[in-house]
Amino acid sequence: MAPNKKTNTTARSKKPTIKQSGDSVVKRKPARGFHRFRSGILNVTPKGAEKELVKRNQDSPLLQLPPELRQKIWEEVLGGKNFRCQIFDYKIGKTERMVPPKTERAFGLCLLRTCRQIYSETALLPYKLNIITFSHLSSFRHELMVLQKFQRSQVVGIHLEASRRSGILYPHQNFAKNAANYRKRNLALLPVLKRIHVLVFGPDPFPVSYVDDCIKNSRYQIDIMFATENMEITFEVMTISWLDYYGKW
Repeated sequence: MAPNKKTNTTARSKKPTIKQSGDSVVKRKPARGFHRFRSGILNVTPKGAEKELVKRNQDSPLLQLPPELRQKIWEEVLGGKNFRCQIFDYKIGKTERMVPPKTERAFGLCLLRTCRQIYSETALLPYKLNIITFSHLSSFRHELMVLQKFQRSQVVGIHLEASRRSGILYPHQNFAKNAANYRKRNLALLPVLKRIHVLVFGPDPFPVSYVDDCIKNSRYQIDIMFATENMEITFEVMTISWLDYYGKW
């Protein structure tokens, strides 16, 4: 019988190590690749030869501007957008992403890929300065989970679409029965949410009774989902159809 061969333990791949960094934890990978904090934000601390590259980037006229002026530039470029969860079908499979309307996708968010310093100064801004729109209450939580934890924690305003296909116009008994649980879970996902704007879509012209019912039912559903004592809730009657509005994405 042939003797058992000794396994080479040094050839085995090492397990990822955990490095403490202040109050955050950085997960390190044994192979090449970028690293994230547990919140999901990229760890852009330069290492090795990267330090020289970061030093050269600081010679940029843009990065030599005062921090408060750079902040105004970042806010102007990254703010004023409306995001929605969309499904993209690639050759490797389907994926979901939060994206602005088609006419704005070539701008703005590319700024975060410019360099490490710009990413560190702007990573929190896209979801702090902008709005996320939801069409269906049934997929609300699923679509939110497309975002990283650090992104969700910056969202202060959302849009809800009130239409005959959105679900917000029709009170659901299961929501009412589990109101406390829904509120707790939703507020945990959006801890700094302050504003909810409801877009009302419907027949043209709008019967007064239809608008009144929309507002009444929407307030009922929003109160169940978010506990609205400290939130600003506004309504807007849209002059275009929901399909035309959705078509912008």
